[in-house]
Parts: sequence; structure tokens; C-alpha cells
Amino acid sequence: MAKYLTYFQSLKSTFQILRVLKVPKAENARADQLSKLATAEELQGNKTVLMDYLDRPTISEVDVMDIDAPLETNWTTPFINWLRNGILPEDPIKARKLVYRENRYQLRDGILCKRSFSYPWLRCMTPLEADYTLREVHEGVCGNHAGGRTLSHKLLRQGYFWPTMHQDAIDFVRKCDRC
Repeated sequence: MAKYLTYFQSLKSTFQILRVLKVPKAENARADQLSKLATAEELQGNKTVLMDYLDRPTISEVDVMDIDAPLETNWTTPFINWLRNGILPEDPIKARKLVYRENRYQLRDGILCKRSFSYPWLRCMTPLEADYTLREVHEGVCGNHAGGRTLSHKLLRQGYFWPTMHQDAIDFVRKCDRC
């Protein structure tokens, strides 16, 4: 988002008049449909949506660097090793559990995702990502310092998952000074 803001700031000077308007939610149904189009399998109500495909992204990703950092082992590692490379854990009990549960998981563009009945594919978070996500949703720009259960359900609705998310959210809220 910072790159898009910088791009917008660079374009601002080329216009003589610039107005930024806040569109009320009631008048923004089309944008709402477009935002849900990426995760929805089919549209509800209005069955036609005009889409425009860009030949290239507006923001180039030249400044992104690949860093070969050693990956820490976490709960996602066995799933990724099995789905990507076909490598099972040494322990036969863990291997059997992994094979049993692997049909709920899928690698999508190199990212581990979990199938959900009520939500679209959920992005599986590592402990470091989960900590950042908890902080951002709870205290961030749109955060309202919700309770633990509400926070964990909000994270699910946003499309995130990790096995201990409910308990982590409750523990995080208990440690929050403002709550």
C-alpha cells in the first residue's frame, strides 16, 4: 500500500484539481462486489461484473529482494514438506496424522492454505506472522480492541488460520494494557 501511496503522490502534481471523496457504504455496493470477487466462487445477486485486466502491474516490484534465510521449523513445515516434496515425518504416528489431515490443506502460489466450510481458503500463518496479524487486527488502523473470541473470529473472517489462534487471541487480549 505504501508503494501505491507514493505512486499517487507522484501523480498528484500533474492534475490541476484533485478531490478525494469518501463514498458511503450504501452507495458503494459495486466496489464491495469487486472486492469479494477475488475470493468468491460465484456472485450473489448481480451476476455480471465488468472486469478490466491490466497488462502489467501499476507498481513494479523491482525493489523486492530475495533473502535466503534459514527457515525455522513450525507447525506448517511438515505440511509444506509433504505437499511440495512428498517428504513425510520420521515418526509413523505423525506421518499417518499428516496424511489424514493433508486433504484440508493446499499450496496456492507457494503459500499454505487451509480449506474452510464457512470461509474462503484461509492463509496458514507461522508464529511470527500470527503475532503480527494479532497486533494489527487488534490495535491497527481498523482495530477496536475487541475481546479474545471476537478477535479470533475476526481473523478467520479476514482469511487467516493457525491451530492455536483462539487461545492466542484470548492471551493477547489479556496482556493488552488498553483493554
